[in-house]
Order: sequence, then structure tokens, then C-alpha cells
Amino acid sequence: MTSGDGVAWGEVRARAGWLARAATVACVAALCAVAARADGPIPPSPYLQVVPPHGACDVIVTEANAAAQLTYLNLNGTSRVFCVRPGDYRGLGTLLLTASGTAQGRRYLRFDTGDPSQTAIQRSARAIFEEIRVAGGHWVIQGLTLQPRRASTRFFLSLYGTSDTIVDGNLFDGRDHPGAHPGGLAAVVIGPLFSETPNRPSVDNTVQRNVMRNGNPQRDPVDYTAVAITGHRTLSNDGNRVLDNEIIDWGDGVAVMSEVVNGVEVCTAQRGTVIDGNDIYLTAASRVDCTTGAPSAAGGCACAENAIDIKNDPGPDPDGWTRITNNRTWGFRPTYAGGGGCGGSGSTGQAITAGNHHCPGHVLVANNVVSDAAIGINPAGSDWIVAGNLLHDIRAASGLQGSQFSSMAIDASSLASDLDIEFNTIVGVDTAYDDGSDYTIARCNAVIGDLGRRGVGEVRGTSHQTTYNYLYDADDTNFVGTSNRSYASASASSSNPLCYWRRRWTGPEEVCVPRGATTAASPHAAAYASCDPELAAALGLARVGWPAAPACNDGVDNDGDGRVDYPADPGCSDASGIEHSGACGLGAEILPALAWLARRRRRDS
Repeated sequence: MTSGDGVAWGEVRARAGWLARAATVACVAALCAVAARADGPIPPSPYLQVVPPHGACDVIVTEANAAAQLTYLNLNGTSRVFCVRPGDYRGLGTLLLTASGTAQGRRYLRFDTGDPSQTAIQRSARAIFEEIRVAGGHWVIQGLTLQPRRASTRFFLSLYGTSDTIVDGNLFDGRDHPGAHPGGLAAVVIGPLFSETPNRPSVDNTVQRNVMRNGNPQRDPVDYTAVAITGHRTLSNDGNRVLDNEIIDWGDGVAVMSEVVNGVEVCTAQRGTVIDGNDIYLTAASRVDCTTGAPSAAGGCACAENAIDIKNDPGPDPDGWTRITNNRTWGFRPTYAGGGGCGGSGSTGQAITAGNHHCPGHVLVANNVVSDAAIGINPAGSDWIVAGNLLHDIRAASGLQGSQFSSMAIDASSLASDLDIEFNTIVGVDTAYDDGSDYTIARCNAVIGDLGRRGVGEVRGTSHQTTYNYLYDADDTNFVGTSNRSYASASASSSNPLCYWRRRWTGPEEVCVPRGATTAASPHAAAYASCDPELAAALGLARVGWPAAPACNDGVDNDGDGRVDYPADPGCSDASGIEHSGACGLGAEILPALAWLARRRRRDS
């Protein structure tokens, strides 16, 4: 897959191990999210919960003493910290945690290690469990492996009526599960508890730094979800966070669900849900032939559905909006539907979606990278902000263009209304945009390499405005308006390559997208002031802008030392790094100034 210049749109460069990086700097503009670095290739989520230190282990659990020692888990005595030695504990069946800790004295069930920051996937020795159900509050479940082998195990780890529990650094592996559970399965389910009076929801829990893999090895025709936040009409599971996980080959990566009553969808709230910093993807192991359903690494369909599936509406309070930010998703294909199907109830290959649902609303989708999918971002319902995302290589599989599996980078369909779509960069796609949604503003988006294969698509929605969009070697069918600009070549964008990292835990790899990074010389940079960089300010993003290159590869002397970029600047360890000054690439707040300076230099020269 190449650009008009014969360059691959997405070049993957695998790097073994963790690379030394400059310290993370605080980026005022959300534009900097792709470029920033922490002490590894991928910065940690700003929402990450710190696991409080706990001192010595109160109880050491081994295979020999487990049956006796684990009986103390639910006793409200002095034992709070349960440390598990390596071994296979699946013979114990379901482990039920009903006791609660406190904010000052959490309860711990964790792998026995001197370095609790090390995750389960990073160790060869493991403590393996069948199933854990948490009904108490203020627990830390850390460093364990959940790898069930019973057909009756539906959820690997359940948080029912739980509050302030942290699920950190575990491995969830479905490879031994026999499958065939008619109600579907989940690695982690967060939902209300109905077995006690009063019934209670699950609130303020965090699922972070876990690896979830092998979600549906049997290729069953049921829903397999890595993290499911369930919906209920009166018991709203609020304030839950899904952060910095790596989710591999699950039917849905993260699902925020509605409730179905007597076959009818009932809208639910789940306020304050945060989905941030995750890598969610499908590999060739999930691919199938679209006609036969046979496993095929080159297949155009998959035994899976979506990376992130949203069905809730938390309402207009800014604190309650669902936040989908800084995630990386790739590999999603239409669900195979023939011969009984496989992988779930069905999808057309969307990465981030609300499906065909009327409930979803008040969703922020910002600063994500979506690639190698049939459909990129697909809102439904009302009141979405889609801003600052990078979408590249959004293509239908060979031979499926124009079919029911046709492709779209941002599908603003007739099921959606009241959308604000700004500052997205779309590179190397079959079709960039559909304009079927009502009461929508789509402006200041940069499209570079759009084949226009889908054509007009849906009928244009009521009060659908498309302004100040810049199209480079791109079809302009659905970008109607005199303020939009079209250029014949991709090179006219004056954009630079943008490189980012993905696969946080299983071996970071670098992906480089030619023309993915806006520069001061980019024509669309001049339109910045005509749009609304503060459109998500009430939601915590001070400014939003286009993805831009790191400071060590942006053509600017960010630290004022007279040397520009790697390798000339000694403050740059490589081209994807940040200079010692703490500059953060092209922040959205300085793009207008840089564009003005570029024009001034050209005029004075």
C-alpha cells in the first residue's frame, strides 16, 4: 500500500526491548500526545492509579498451603496483604473476595515479588488462577495470571458492586478456555451486585497495565469482550477507568454497554468512564476468509468485532462524558457472518464505534491513532467530539471495495447528530468521510491520499457543515463549501513523517506515517484560527490541534541552541525524541505563530 510518491503509508519498525528516552514534559496542547515520551517508548496514562505501598506480606500463599491460607481472604483481621508464589491454583476453582479494605488500608492479592511494578507478562514465573470474583472494595489485584480451563467460567475476573479496586499488571489468557458459553465471555466485567441489600453498582475502579490475549481461540459465534462495563437503568457503574492495557485478539476490546430488557435496548449512563492509553488490536490469528470462514492470515474478515464499542450516554455534565483518548487500535475487519458466523454478533470492521445504536452520547474521541481497519471512527447517537486523531491505512480488504464491507475513515452516519469533528489527520484511505449525520460541524481536518472509493455514500444530513478542510490528493465529494481547499498532490501538504510507538507490553514497535505530521508550512496550519482549538476545554483538553512531529524531527530549533533536529542537536537521542529544553513538538498553541513566521521569512527572503 503506497502513497502517490511510491512510499508505504505505514512503515512498521520493530524494536526489541525498552529504549532510553528523555523525561516526559508537560504538553499544554493535546496535539503533543502522539509525540511525548516517558521513561519508555510509550508515555503512561495521566489517569494511571498509583498502587500504594503495603510493606511486608501478611500471608504467603503456595500451592501446598493455598486451600488453608486463602480462607483468610475474607476475614476482617490483621491480614490484608496476600502474596502468591508461582504455581497453578486453578484447582481451587472460583476465588471469591467479599471483604473490603479502606482508602487508608487496602487489601492486596498479588504475585509475590520484590518488584510489584513488573507486570505478569514480563515474568516467566506465574501464579495462575481459574476465576476471581471481587465483591468487596479497595482491593488491589496485581501481577496474577487468569487462564481458565472450565467451560462454566464466563468471566475471568468480575468486579460486582466493587469500589476503588485496582486491577494492575495481570495477564488474562484465554488459550485454555474451551469456549462455547452461549452468553459470551469477558476477561474483566464491571457491574452491579444484586445478591445483597441494598444492591450496589461498581464505581471508581481501575483496570490498568494488563495484557489480555487469545480471547476466542475456538472462533465461537458469541461475544468475547476483554473489558466490559455493563449497563443498568438505576445502578450506574460510574467513574471506571481502562488504562494502558494491551488487548490482543478479543472480539471487543472495551465495551461500555447498555441494558437490554425484554429484547429492547434501554439507555444507561456509566458516567465518567475513561478509556486511555490502550493498545487494542487483532492479529492474523483472528482473520478468516470472508466467503468460507476458513482461517486465513490474508482474510478480509475476522472472528472479532471492534476495538472500542460505546453504547452509553452519561448526559451533558462535562465530568460525566465518556473519554476515549490516546489509544492505538489496528487490525479490525468485518465480522464473518456466514455459516453461523464467528466472533460475535457482528461488525463492519469499525475500530471505535457506537454501532447501530440510538443510546450513545456525550463522547470525547481525541488524540487516538487508528490504523489498518475497514472503518475508523463511527459515531452514533448524539453529542460527540472527534478531534486530534490520526487515522491511516483505513482500507477495505482487496476485492471488497464498494461491497457491504466498504471502508470509511470517519463515518458520520445518519444514526448520529450533534457532532464536532475537527483537527483530525487522515492519511492513505479508501474514503475519508461520510456526511450523513445531522447538526454536525466538520472543519479543519487534513486529508492526504483519499481514493474516494465509496463515493457520495449517504444523503447529506440536516445542517451538516464542512468548512476549512484541506484535501491533498483526495476526493472532495462530501466536503462541500467554498472554504475547503483541494490540492492535486500529497506533497502539497508540506507535512512531515510522524512516527509513534505501539504494543506497550509485548515488544514495542515503531510505526512511521509519511505526511502524518502537520508543520508550520502546511497550508492547513494557516486555518487554525478559523476553527475551535478549545472545543474540548470543558472536558480537560486545553487545546486540540493536528498531530505533529516530535521536537527532534520537526525542522525547528526548539531549544535555541542553534542546532536543529537529530542528529545535529546533541539534546536529541533519535528522531522521535524530545529535546532537552522540554519542547513538545508543534504545540497547537504555537502553530499560528509558526505559520506566520514561515510566511514572514518567505516574504523577507
